[in-house]
Amino acid sequence: MNTKWLTRRAQLSNAGAQSVLTAKQFLGKEGNTPYLTPQQLLTLNDYGRQADIISFVHVLELSKQYQMIACSAPKPDRGGNEYVWPTFNRNGNSDGGKVLNIGNLFQFITDLYDRKFTVGFTYDDLIDEAEQA
Repeated sequence: MNTKWLTRRAQLSNAGAQSVLTAKQFLGKEGNTPYLTPQQLLTLNDYGRQADIISFVHVLELSKQYQMIACSAPKPDRGGNEYVWPTFNRNGNSDGGKVLNIGNLFQFITDLYDRKFTVGFTYDDLIDEAEQA
């Protein structure tokens, strides 16, 4: 079986992202527009549904290791909150999570899908950075 095309795709995939997004950039402390402000992140963390936070943490973890292959169209959940569901290729299996439409998170997911950057932080890094605002 000829696998040259697979090798080439993997190389392009690994070389696709141009920069590493930091927690400061994500929160708008550096760069132009934040995906979430520190206050929005802390409000989500302190008052949001725990399941939504766990799902967002999971998406961040997936984005550090795997390539996003698809994303659902925005739709409302049972509580009426709009969300998307990005899906990642996890070694031949799909995995993903719910991301609420808070701040510019939909733009974050779009930029991540377009491989404009790789994620260089964890959720805990975001909380630490937001608390310093």
